[in-house]
Amino acid sequence: MQQFIATQESVSRQYRGLQRLAWTMLIASFLIFVIIVILLPYAFNWAIERIRQDVSVSVQVISGQVYVLAAGSPSWVVRSESTQLNPGDSISTHETAQAFFVLPDGSTVHMYPESQLKLAASSIVRYRPEKMQIALEQEQGYSRIAIAPVLEPEERVFTIRAPTLSATLQEGSYAIEVIDESRSSLAARHGNAIVTDGQRALEIGAGERATTMDGRLPAEPLLAAQDLILMGDFTALSPDWKDIWREEDRSEGPPRGRITPQPEGLYIKRTGRGNGHTVLVQQINRPVWDFEELKLVVRVKAVYQSLPGGGTAGSEYPIMVRVLFRDISGGETPWYHGFYYDEPTDERYSTRSATLVPWDEWYLYEIDLIKLTPRPTFIRTIEVVATGWSYEGAIQHMSLVGE
Repeated sequence: MQQFIATQESVSRQYRGLQRLAWTMLIASFLIFVIIVILLPYAFNWAIERIRQDVSVSVQVISGQVYVLAAGSPSWVVRSESTQLNPGDSISTHETAQAFFVLPDGSTVHMYPESQLKLAASSIVRYRPEKMQIALEQEQGYSRIAIAPVLEPEERVFTIRAPTLSATLQEGSYAIEVIDESRSSLAARHGNAIVTDGQRALEIGAGERATTMDGRLPAEPLLAAQDLILMGDFTALSPDWKDIWREEDRSEGPPRGRITPQPEGLYIKRTGRGNGHTVLVQQINRPVWDFEELKLVVRVKAVYQSLPGGGTAGSEYPIMVRVLFRDISGGETPWYHGFYYDEPTDERYSTRSATLVPWDEWYLYEIDLIKLTPRPTFIRTIEVVATGWSYEGAIQHMSLVGE
């Protein structure tokens, strides 16, 4: 009897174990089903978004010749008409060349002379073409990028990189420039962008600019309009001002002219005979193709001149500003404007490209260089000049603001 009861209890325990196992399997199966139902769409989307398709770009050569470096290729190839860019390819323009291309989202890129750009990425999701990734790298020079509107802007990732900054761009118009190894700039004519130098981020909007200095972004956005001249306030020169401004004496013979900083400005003086030519020059080397305005403003004073007007050459003034630029035709153009107080009465002396100013008084002069004919496209140097026999002139301020 006891053996029968023990056997019955053992069978009962086995039955309850089977019940628990069945319920466990049922619940586990249900949970697996729920997980599959919930995660399957995400897994499907994840898989779909991994099926990306690279999109090539057709490039139109506007002028001159461009060079294309295919991804993985050791050498550049010359192109003078249309060409094709694939993701990973680079394109370079020489000093008179320009190129234009349209990206898969309808955005456009205008490359100006002496520029180099890489199409780092250009892809869409094959089954969701509204999801796209575009990445450009401005390696040298200057480009204008117009970001097109799209129906789903949140699905598009558009980035631009330069040596010292990178940015995510929204719909708008932007200028990207590599100035030198420590300075890059992104300016927004329209639109918004998030710019980073790798350490901190800065948001810029329409009419604003982010320019790195020594590889770092400013604390706040700058105005899009920028002064191409460094250290143009001659009343507050730093001790290292001669690292920016180079003094040159181009006189035919002695004596040399002297350049002397004073609290109210910089004075240039020479006393002697024969042609003297004292120059203060700054290298600019900046493209201005894309500028709508380039305003030169100077505040100068004519203190003494031994030759009336501009001398017999029409270019010998006690104070003068001179700009060397490449023009729209590709030629090198020296432009100057002089200031004098001694009005000539002898027809041997001319006053070409000059302004009559009050003697020994500060005079403010401004001009939009973009309106010159032929139009400037690249500013090489700017000079403060005094020339003649004996002369003394002064400059207080100089700026060259472009936008």
